[in-house]
Amino acid sequence: MLRGWWSPLWVLVAAFVLPAPVRAQEDDEDILIEEFEEPTVKEDNSKIYRLFKEEVEGLPELEEIDAWYGYLSEYPNTMYRTEIVRRIKALEAGALDEAEADAPAWESEEDGSRGAKYEEMYFLEPFNFLSLNTRNKVHLAIAYGYADMFNYDFGAEYAIRRNFSIFGHARHWSQGIGFTADLGAKYAVVKDVRTGGLFVVGARVKAGADPGLKIGVDPFIGIGVSKLGSPVSIQFEVGYDMRFTPWHWDAHAGLNLAIKPTETFAIFFEGVGHNYVRKTLRYDVPAGEECGDESNDEHCIVEYYGFYEAAAGVKFFPRENIEVTIAARAPFFYRKWQHYHPAGGGAQVLIYF
Repeated sequence: MLRGWWSPLWVLVAAFVLPAPVRAQEDDEDILIEEFEEPTVKEDNSKIYRLFKEEVEGLPELEEIDAWYGYLSEYPNTMYRTEIVRRIKALEAGALDEAEADAPAWESEEDGSRGAKYEEMYFLEPFNFLSLNTRNKVHLAIAYGYADMFNYDFGAEYAIRRNFSIFGHARHWSQGIGFTADLGAKYAVVKDVRTGGLFVVGARVKAGADPGLKIGVDPFIGIGVSKLGSPVSIQFEVGYDMRFTPWHWDAHAGLNLAIKPTETFAIFFEGVGHNYVRKTLRYDVPAGEECGDESNDEHCIVEYYGFYEAAAGVKFFPRENIEVTIAARAPFFYRKWQHYHPAGGGAQVLIYF
């Protein structure tokens, strides 16, 4: 009797008790889902954006960049994202330029596209031949020693890029009365601050009367070494000056050794050589005859001249961008050369920009 009564009761209790754990599990899952739901994304508006923009205006570049990145993190769906990203890029570019300007020279772009005021190398200016380095500068030199006459050289150079410049000179650096003007360009194939190496190729066109009409072209190459932190610099240049009126050529070379023990003083030693081959009238030709351009002109002879000169001097630097030179000069070898003085000297003032 009891056994029959107990069985339906047990079934009834089980019906009420067993679903409880299941319902509890479902409730727990609902709680977990609610806990892991994504938070509501904050939205900005024109007022919030304008106030934030006014707040960060005038901050240092890096601080303003961080502030705008924080704004994008707080308002990822902002309608002003394009404008903010453009502002960040502009700030980052400005900060990069400032960092590169303060960085060591070798940390900049290898192609020199940032211009001549960065990554500059420092070579002292030669006195008797063309400067190799590509820099913005002007100079005025005067010298005595050719045919007891004063000579001058006024030149200017403009660096279009760090390793490419154009230059021009008005000069009288020979015998007679007159001047020669030249216009040329130089390109530094190698200009490496890390190694101190400089390799330059260039050419200039010449025209003038110094004395007599001269028109020609002078291609040249040069090498230099000026290691960072070293007081010693060396420059060597060789060129081939071809004149067409009258016809002759001049294979010339120059070597300059400079020592700068202090920031305001330097000494230098220099040598230049000229080897002329030119066509001149025979001594027995009738009056009025002239040399032609033909190599077999019977009225003319080909003559060879040589002239080698040494110079030494001191340089002063009253300011960082000003170089003042005082030099003594004298020939030590010549062949058929009439236009010289046993001793001479000169001075030069150069200003870098």
